[in-house]
Amino acid sequence: SSYVIDGKVADNDYNSLMENVISLHREEIEGFYYVQDGQIVSSAPFGYQFYVPAGQVQNIFEQAEKTGFWWSSPYAITDSQTISVAKRVDERRMIVIDLNLSALVGPMIVQRRDQNIFLFTNKGEFITSNRKRSDYETNVEHGQMVVELQKLVSTSRSSFDQIHTSKATYKV
Repeated sequence: SSYVIDGKVADNDYNSLMENVISLHREEIEGFYYVQDGQIVSSAPFGYQFYVPAGQVQNIFEQAEKTGFWWSSPYAITDSQTISVAKRVDERRMIVIDLNLSALVGPMIVQRRDQNIFLFTNKGEFITSNRKRSDYETNVEHGQMVVELQKLVSTSRSSFDQIHTSKATYKV
């Protein structure tokens, strides 16, 4: 988000944006909502705003207020694991997306040996990965990658770094 765009985008434009994004990514996104002054103003799908508890919205608002960007630990919505991701627009507004973890790391996601998804909490706790672990060697390497990525997350560095396992070096 940029100041020039954020300062000029009307609330109904956020509604259109949320509806368009959710229609394109229905499997990955459980819900999308726009928060102002700690209250949900609108959501996609529309009824989602009535499903999210007020205490959860306030907690997300307070967490995202600290750094401008925040994501939750996984929690269950119906039969899937979900994480909430929040981005502050300005001091009064933010956008929150509830993402379906199964869709992010499930079998439909490309699972090449050199490109994998590893998800961690803000505190560096491992959540999940789409990396296949079909034999002992790949299982050991997966464990090494989790340890190395946790170190990276704990130092608040997250991109253009390299991690090393006993088998290979990977660019993050």
